[in-house]
Amino acid sequence: MALEKFNDVACSSIEKINDAAKSSIETVNAAGTCASGPTHSDLWVLCGNDGNVGYSTDAINWTIAAQGGSTDMFSVAFANTGSYGDGLWVFARNSNTKEIEYITDNPPAGTRSSVNLDGSRGNRAIHYDRGGQKFMVGAKSLTSAKSIMTSSFGADSNDTAAGVWSPSASASDYSDATSNYGLFQHDNIGSNGAGVWMIGIIDDLIVSVDNGVNWSLVSGSNFLGAGKDVKTVDYANGIWLISGESGKLKRTVDNGTTWTDEDIGFGTTNVVAVAFGGAGASTANVWMAVGASGKITRSTDNGITWTLIDSGHSINLNALESNGSGSFVAVGNSGKLGYSTDDGSTWTFATASTGTGITLRGVAINRMLPHTPG
Repeated sequence: MALEKFNDVACSSIEKINDAAKSSIETVNAAGTCASGPTHSDLWVLCGNDGNVGYSTDAINWTIAAQGGSTDMFSVAFANTGSYGDGLWVFARNSNTKEIEYITDNPPAGTRSSVNLDGSRGNRAIHYDRGGQKFMVGAKSLTSAKSIMTSSFGADSNDTAAGVWSPSASASDYSDATSNYGLFQHDNIGSNGAGVWMIGIIDDLIVSVDNGVNWSLVSGSNFLGAGKDVKTVDYANGIWLISGESGKLKRTVDNGTTWTDEDIGFGTTNVVAVAFGGAGASTANVWMAVGASGKITRSTDNGITWTLIDSGHSINLNALESNGSGSFVAVGNSGKLGYSTDDGSTWTFATASTGTGITLRGVAINRMLPHTPG
């Protein structure tokens, strides 16, 4: 007899039990193990200038599926409904029309569908909130509205796959929290999967504890310092990391009640992206950060202390992603691509087949990483 659930979790959603792959377990308390289902294979996806989208199954060899045009793709996010076959890739498009593109193909090499959002937005950031089962997007500049567009996607609603997004009237409005407008970066929207959202709005950080219904300013204005823009907002393992211009990074373990400034060794170089290593035994406390001038740094104690890593180049890095199992990918200007397969300890960089004329801006993977080790 095969189990259908284990501790009230569907077997199709379980990868390991006590760090053992479910495929290698024969019984659990004398009951049959989980029925075999589709296995997961990593698929990394990047995006960049001129509509370029690329994909890789090993983080090393990449195929660029260029669709032409002059509109830049700034960010990409992935979500599924709990089944590996029901995945959706969504791209933030830097345009005032058709600001969203999406595709269910794996790999996403086909023609992407597009959405023209309410208002002129020029999207720069996209994030998927796993707990709330919704995508959130942020625009480069809004002079007439301060809002976050959302679209539901999960087991109960697939609005995103149908191109349905909230109109301006029902978007998440943050006008009471900050006087700043827009200027979203590709990675400065974050959530903890339990109703808390944090977003960088130029040099302010705002927070919602009710899934974007109400917003407030965090620790007063100019969160990282006057004129220091927030570049990245990330949550995992019970920790928020907020980073940005001039090497600034702040950390909280209590959803923003108290914050500490952490020196990551970047000096005045911008910190552009951070990523959590994942829930495995070797990666449970690992964080990586990348930024301008090819800088990379690594923490093995949940973001308290950091060690610089030599990238071997000085090209700006724009985005960073982890597969939760020891591999990372970073992308940057001039077609720069980098990967690590040893928990971020060492890196190898190359230039994408697009050449040095393309700026790579976003990267994602076809899994939704756990927020906590386990």
